[in-house]
Amino acid sequence: MNELSEAQKEAYARAKNSVVDLFSFELRHSTFPEPIRYISYDLDVQVELEDYAPANPGETVTFTGVSFKAPTENIDTEPGNTIPVAVSGISALALPYLNVASETLEPIAATVRWVGFDTKTGEVIGVGRPAEMQVLNFKTKLLLLQMTLGFTNLNSRVLRV
Repeated sequence: MNELSEAQKEAYARAKNSVVDLFSFELRHSTFPEPIRYISYDLDVQVELEDYAPANPGETVTFTGVSFKAPTENIDTEPGNTIPVAVSGISALALPYLNVASETLEPIAATVRWVGFDTKTGEVIGVGRPAEMQVLNFKTKLLLLQMTLGFTNLNSRVLRV
């Protein structure tokens, strides 16, 4: 097996990669006229949904780009239980829908997807397996959404209904 030279190692270390992982979420509720979709990027991104997606299966849909920090999972005794998400700059059009949905007993369903995106070409190069979750709680302020997404039972990944 050929070893890399020091110059090759340095070249690889300095090479710029134009592919980034973007965090996206889709919120669904019976009171919403359509799903609310956001992605952690400064431009809108077209994403082809999987054939088994809960809304618009197999279609290419627009995720609204909002520059927010992608959340990280907390590493503890129950990793993957919840994901805290804070989005500033969310559309004022989406906030009333969330507030109306919170008045009902029906939970807000959420789908989380990690999207591989090439910033040079502006194309999606892959979408990770989606996680079906629900909004456990949220707060809204002027153009700000803070929410916690999660499962209610890690063993069976069953959503609370």
